[in-house]
Amino acid sequence: MPVVVTGADSVLGTAVVTALLAEYVEVRATVTDRSAVRALVDRGVRTAVSDLLDAERLGAICEGAHTVIHLYGPHPVETLDLVLDAVPDTGVRRVVTVGPPDAPAERPGGVALVVVPGTVPQEALVSALVDADRRA
Repeated sequence: MPVVVTGADSVLGTAVVTALLAEYVEVRATVTDRSAVRALVDRGVRTAVSDLLDAERLGAICEGAHTVIHLYGPHPVETLDLVLDAVPDTGVRRVVTVGPPDAPAERPGGVALVVVPGTVPQEALVSALVDADRRA
């Protein structure tokens, strides 16, 4: 099952996509910068330009994915509700983001929420985000 990375055109998003592809994970991505699409598509990533405000469009991107790694914007936890509103009935089982660890771990519809503290060096952060997708 694929993993969706929102904010894949950010420095952190690009690093997470690279790490997932290295593990032969099918990756889908959202970007806000159209110029980032070609590089991702050339790497085999199904990519959409989205600001996440259209819940139906984001839901279609997430359809059939297991995990969403939400990295959109400078403070992804601030736009987390946009993702959580879009994923019901898509098959998504886990949403992973960066932010303070005080968010609830379970959301309506059985979607697990994993919040990785953003206070570690980027390499460790990328590893933590990718590891959060590991399926038991």
